[in-house]
This record gives sequence, C-alpha cells and structure tokens, in this order.
Amino acid sequence: MKLLILSDVHYPEPYSMLYKKIIEAEKPDNIVFLGDNVEAKDKSNPIKLHERFIGELRGTLELDRVIYLLGDNDYNEKFKKLEKFNFINSNFLFFSIGNMYFFHGNIESFLPFSGAGHFAEKLGRYLVSNSFGVGKALLPKVVSFASRIKYKVPNDAYLFEGHIHLLKKTGRNDIFCGTLRNKRLVYDPEESLGYVTVEHRNFFVSKKSDVKLKRLDLPSIPYAKAQRH
Repeated sequence: MKLLILSDVHYPEPYSMLYKKIIEAEKPDNIVFLGDNVEAKDKSNPIKLHERFIGELRGTLELDRVIYLLGDNDYNEKFKKLEKFNFINSNFLFFSIGNMYFFHGNIESFLPFSGAGHFAEKLGRYLVSNSFGVGKALLPKVVSFASRIKYKVPNDAYLFEGHIHLLKKTGRNDIFCGTLRNKRLVYDPEESLGYVTVEHRNFFVSKKSDVKLKRLDLPSIPYAKAQRH
C-alpha cells in the first residue's frame, strides 16, 4: 500500500495547487496532510479556508482515506468544526497508526502560552538563519528529539514532521516532509520543495528504503524525482 504525505501546503498559494497533480501521479491509498494546510491571512477564522480546501480535496479522494493534521498557522479554537468531515483521525494535532507517528513539528506549542510560542518561533528562526549553517543542521534534530519525548514515540518508530520546510531524513527514523510553498523559510526551495511517499503493510513500515523523498524540481514542476537513501 502507498501512503502520500504532504506538509505545509499553504492553500491557496500558487504552488499549493500542485497537491491535485501529485495525488493523480502517485495514486495513493491514503494521504496525510501534516499541517499548515492553509495560509490564513485572516488569523481569526481559518476555518473557512479549511472548508474550501477540503471541499476541493473531496473531489479528488474520499475523505475517509485522509489523515488531516493541523499546524501552528492554520488552527484556532474553532478547529473542532473539522470533525464533521469524517477523516481517519479524530485528534488533529497528533496521530499514530502502525509504526508511524505524525506531528506537524511546531514544538513551540509545547510552551504554556501561545504568545511565548510565537516569540520562540521567531527567535529560533533568527538564530538559525544567523548561525552560519550550524543552526540549520541542528534544527531538525532538536525538533524531532523534542517531539519524540513529548509524544513518547518509540526509538524504532517512524516520525513524520513538517513545519520547518525541510525535505530530509534525519537521525534515527525521523523524516521531514517538505513543503509546497516556494518561499524560503530557513531552507532554500531546493532543500524544501517536495513530499514523501511510504510503502507499507497495514501502516507498518518494514525498512527505511520504503520511505521515499520526492523533490519537486524548479521550474519543472509538477514532475518529481525520488531521492533514495
């Protein structure tokens, strides 16, 4: 079976529209949206954007085959309204099935106050961008380490995350799942633009090579090249 993982789609930005072509090309059995699915300019009510995005998605794939997680950019206190869409998951912030664990990766949300979280994210981005490459190398390790501790992810399980706009396998079985947003956050588009596919049996991954990174080449989108490790 094939699982398609899309992170940081940021609908309705131009590159976000690639998700339909990716689904058509990959023909997955299931899809995970890892959060920051929409780019809500009006932070007070991103729900309308979610409903619009999900409405378009429903014309492409049955929603009971979709795992739909939320990130720091696209949820507020009204996100429970999304329960009506009949996704696989009922928890929109963290989900596990088989030996796969999914979390957007916004570890700033672990802080007790939302304002502290936003400040920590901005400070972290500044420090990483001005650390002469050291921070860029450390960032995914810090995010995955903190996430594994917070959600008690077993060492041999596969952890899939987004948030930092990076497409890379790091550490043990930590996979950062890229973005469809063609704007530099910390990493250049060549390091971040793409998605992940996973071959599995009943949501159990048997070997690392079953996880494939698919880079979207600029400007030859939507064609993707598999990056094998």
